[in-house]
Amino acid sequence: MRSSLLPRYVEREHRVSVQCPCTLVESDGYEVEAQLVNLSRKGFGVYSTEELVTHETVYLKTYRSGAQRARLLWTRGRNAGGIFLEKAAAMS
Repeated sequence: MRSSLLPRYVEREHRVSVQCPCTLVESDGYEVEAQLVNLSRKGFGVYSTEELVTHETVYLKTYRSGAQRARLLWTRGRNAGGIFLEKAAAMS
């Protein structure tokens, strides 16, 4: 069997479901309100008030963590998922 016919399997980090308001700041400074819906050590999922652009670098801001630099890996309508580009600072 050809390997290209096999389903693609990507191991994902454990995700935690959350409901947290957030803001995505695009590279031009435009801010999009969103809801953080899941979170892992390396990434996140959001539902935004507007459609987002795949592969865009953004800042994800929440009231608890400040701004984290991230890249959107996929978008589907108003849903999007991304990875953090920097490690988060330890919470005190």
